[in-house]
Amino acid sequence: MPMPHQDMKRLIQRRLRGTEGHARTRVIQECMEMLPGYKQGPYADLRKWLLAQMETTRKRTGVKHSDGLFVPRGGDARIVLLGPPNAGKSSLLRALCGSSVTVGDYPFTTLRPIAATAIINDARIQLVEIPGLIQGAREDKGSGRMYLAAAEDARGFLLVLPLEAGGLDRLLSVVSEVDFIIQDRPLLVVATKADLPESRETLLSARARLPERTLVAVSSQTGEGLEELRQSIWKLAGLMRVFSKQVNPGGRDDRPFIVPEGTTVEELAAFIHKDLPLQMHNAAVWGSSAKFPGQLVGREHILQDRDRVIVKRKA
Repeated sequence: MPMPHQDMKRLIQRRLRGTEGHARTRVIQECMEMLPGYKQGPYADLRKWLLAQMETTRKRTGVKHSDGLFVPRGGDARIVLLGPPNAGKSSLLRALCGSSVTVGDYPFTTLRPIAATAIINDARIQLVEIPGLIQGAREDKGSGRMYLAAAEDARGFLLVLPLEAGGLDRLLSVVSEVDFIIQDRPLLVVATKADLPESRETLLSARARLPERTLVAVSSQTGEGLEELRQSIWKLAGLMRVFSKQVNPGGRDDRPFIVPEGTTVEELAAFIHKDLPLQMHNAAVWGSSAKFPGQLVGREHILQDRDRVIVKRKA
């Protein structure tokens, strides 16, 4: 007897989380094979939903390849920086990743998307800087359509707000151009140039006009706010660390698996090795998700950040 359709949909949604392009298509195909062949009822509706997801993914993949600049995916999650020209995106990228990018005090220093990697809590977060967008980008002014296509498969977004005169209005103009991309995805407003004399007044105005947004003020020049921003990016990426080995007393901790929040024991097993879910019996868990150290749990147990899991195989 198949599992309840609500549980199946939640399982599928977890598997699809963070996937794009051909990888997402492959996961959808695998999920289709998991469904019973009912022609009516909730499972039939679930099949229709998956087919719609497939079609949407194919269209988006086609747009990226035909209109966009291809940015190779790297790391455990991709976060895209969006903002007006000369907002401090390149300086921010260099401060977070140590990347060698061109930084200038004039607009349009960056002429194509630039990717760099920030190591945050053992995770490799790919940060992609999109060149400064202008009003009309959606209609391809300033090559906007090409740049926006390169941003479509982001896990989340950093909206870069320069704390200078007119900075907030310039950012809001960009937001109006990208709302169809950023909607329903996590985002964070990064207020740059916090070292400028006028930054405090602009920051107070931004907090008042964007009360529903999380806003972090930073200075790439002085380092102010960068550590807070790094931890905010970690939350934005929706990732967690799960360890899978026992450690000898006094020994060095092993490198964790970096997985999406909400990952179950079964999904972790598949992440470790594709055949492990078929071989597993249960698992012992230490950490926040366990009621007591070494609790034996089943496949659907949802893990939490920094849990340690020992998968036990069938006898």
